[in-house]
Amino acid sequence: MIASEIYVNDSLELVHPNVERDAQISLSWLKASKIRPLMRLMNVRIDDNYQPNITDEIARITNFIERQDQIVWMIKRSNAVIGSIWADIVRTDHLEPPVVCLMLGNENSRQSGVGKLATTGVLNFLSGEGYEKAYAGAVLVNNTPAINMLNSLNYQKFGVPRLNEENEFIQDFVVDLSNSDLRSSK
Repeated sequence: MIASEIYVNDSLELVHPNVERDAQISLSWLKASKIRPLMRLMNVRIDDNYQPNITDEIARITNFIERQDQIVWMIKRSNAVIGSIWADIVRTDHLEPPVVCLMLGNENSRQSGVGKLATTGVLNFLSGEGYEKAYAGAVLVNNTPAINMLNSLNYQKFGVPRLNEENEFIQDFVVDLSNSDLRSSK
């Protein structure tokens, strides 16, 4: 589902997905040598035999645009798309919506503060839509950069750690969207 674009600051915007622009970009991320470990940190399993291809990426981005159960933005920094962020707005698991997910495909953008800024933009949007809480679900407990970012945005642990399909511990997090201190993160 497409929502309004979000201006974060002079060098960072959350923009609509565009199949022609984004399929090739995301394909380059998936072909990067470090993508499998990154996807594991995101609690996403990629089959060892999977070979990224443009047809699959076109279909994936088209699906992003057409889905009605999630709102998707591409993260654009200094006129280059560097990742995506989305909010699941329909309950799909044990968490109430919205559940915010972030993927920085551009390796140089990780641990730079971009994820925090993009997440803050989405949390502000969701607050404006009337949501009182937002969740981050199934974060691997050893994904220290993600947990540090969530902590810096005042997310709190929600529930108890549990095992995923790979027998790794994962933890859910929740943030109160009425917390005005959080919204001013720049």
